[in-house]
Amino acid sequence: MRETFSSHHPTICLAFFTAVIVTSVLFTSPACIIASLAGAFSYAVYLKRMKAVKFMLCVCIPLIIIAAGVNFFFNHHGVTTLFYLNDNPVTKEALVYGAAMAVMVVSAVLWCYCASIVMTSDKTLYIFGRVLPVISLILSVVLRSIPLFSRKMKDIRMGQKALDTAGAKAGRKQRFRSGIGAFSMMVTWALENSVDTALSMRARGYGLRGRVSYHDLRFDSRDVTLSLIMALIAAGIIAGAAAGHSTIEYYPELLLPEMNLQSILFYCAYLAFCMIPLIVDVREDVKWKYLRSAI
Repeated sequence: MRETFSSHHPTICLAFFTAVIVTSVLFTSPACIIASLAGAFSYAVYLKRMKAVKFMLCVCIPLIIIAAGVNFFFNHHGVTTLFYLNDNPVTKEALVYGAAMAVMVVSAVLWCYCASIVMTSDKTLYIFGRVLPVISLILSVVLRSIPLFSRKMKDIRMGQKALDTAGAKAGRKQRFRSGIGAFSMMVTWALENSVDTALSMRARGYGLRGRVSYHDLRFDSRDVTLSLIMALIAAGIIAGAAAGHSTIEYYPELLLPEMNLQSILFYCAYLAFCMIPLIVDVREDVKWKYLRSAI
């Protein structure tokens, strides 16, 4: 098995994504925000290639522009006035703060996007199965149902197009009726599927006392190594955050942090932490290609 980041123990993956999402929201320094965005976007591109690029272009960039623009024109705090709009000052601090907060939100969204790919339903069930069995089962079913329902809806629409009831030549009324029919078929299929799932779970003994779930997940030596690396980098990040390098003041005046050796090391440590999944996967790809070429 290829030793990618997603193949590591689920607790490591959960700990990483929890830490990186929390810090992406709490760290307001521009360097930290850019490092988080770079790590999230590069890993998303590695996992989904062009789908991640389209998601960034179609969703994330418009979100950044809209959020920054709204704060720029409607928030008048700050001392550095760029120009006046209807006798209201438009400040540099509002522009920078709006852009920073928008990028921060996009970084968190991208990390959640990556986490949804890496943290599959079986890993979620493994982590929370014994502590919160009902909630973990609900999460597992929901995470499984979203792509399943999406594929089923595509199959229904393709069937309608093949019958020329939802194609480009069909009228608006016909396409509307086809949409209602597709929704009705989807609801019927979902209800039947839920009944089949419930009967299957009962046949497998779900809910019986003493029943356990099989998981081929072990915390081995490579998990220990990665945990130690993450812990060492996290210790440096915590020390830098405690020294005040993770946040800056946007209002009333934009005060950029002083660049010194300690702050540079903190930013490098945070960037390295955000790049851990990509580094692990790229390292394995290089190793895999080398071993294949040596055959």
